[in-house]
Amino acid sequence: MDAFIGQGFSTDSESAGQLLDDPEISSIGDAVEASLADSRFNRAVAAVAFATEKGVQHLKAMVQSGSVDDVEVYVGVDEKVTTKDALEGILESGLSGFIYHAGSTYHPKLFYFDGPERVRVLVGSGNLTQDGLYTNYEAAFLAEVDKNADAVADLEQYLEQIERHGNTLSDDLISDLVDDGKVNTEAEQRQQRAAESNSTEGASGEGSPSYKADVPRQSAPSLSSSGSSGRSTPSEESSEGTHKLESLDEYQLEREEMPDIPPVRTFPTKTDRDYYKQLISENDNQVNFMRRIIREEGRIRKGELKDILREQLDVNISGSFDADLRVLWRTTDEVRREGRGDDQMLIWTGE
Repeated sequence: MDAFIGQGFSTDSESAGQLLDDPEISSIGDAVEASLADSRFNRAVAAVAFATEKGVQHLKAMVQSGSVDDVEVYVGVDEKVTTKDALEGILESGLSGFIYHAGSTYHPKLFYFDGPERVRVLVGSGNLTQDGLYTNYEAAFLAEVDKNADAVADLEQYLEQIERHGNTLSDDLISDLVDDGKVNTEAEQRQQRAAESNSTEGASGEGSPSYKADVPRQSAPSLSSSGSSGRSTPSEESSEGTHKLESLDEYQLEREEMPDIPPVRTFPTKTDRDYYKQLISENDNQVNFMRRIIREEGRIRKGELKDILREQLDVNISGSFDADLRVLWRTTDEVRREGRGDDQMLIWTGE
């Protein structure tokens, strides 16, 4: 069995949903989490070029809520993208961490799940970062085969080469990598990017050519699951146009103005529990805004909800958007969904 995941367009992968028995697979992170929760597998290997702290935190949460205990992570340190924070996170998480650093650039993005009878592999463009797992425009191919399939022998031989040349992650190795300038902290990376940006802006003096292309930024297209091209006719635009607010105060509701959040005691996964905690512990965060908007509208398209959050309430849409939304339809049971992708209709069913 095989499947394809096109990440970044906010549409669920039908083929991945069938393979993983979960209709809510729209990202590489979703597929990795579902695979780590599959009791048929007892070992997992992540071979990735880059890792960041948030990416490692996501993987740690998946492992804690899943059924695979033996997880190995082989990370590259080329191109100075992997951070000291990420490597320390791997050590602290209890995952088996390794550094691969050779003469050529180490650049795979592979997640391997091994069981007594079946093997699953995800190969794509996403690294072990929050953006690579959830929000970037990425592509991945997912396959599951019998353990004795010919391709498995080639795959395991490839992994054996990586394992043979991997250096076991330790505090001393991290210190050496920092001293050699191979990795730095994420705070240092942000400072460096800011300095480079300021330097670039100030370097365009007289006689200095500018190579910056003025490319207009486009909003992400919605991949419709109905088989249409995703383009709307003028008549469709007029009847299904994006909801516009007359005032931002419309959704600035205090907690006491909203119905009580339904109490929940048991959760399908640890991730569900963590996002429910965010719902009940804070007021001005993404999941609470989503809850207020859907309740006030009664019914709203998923794409319109994103537009309101991003463009009108100035909320930074994060990689947790789908997980936040899942709290409302799976944990508190206050929202019903109809359809797929950004055209999915979200219907308030709570008080």
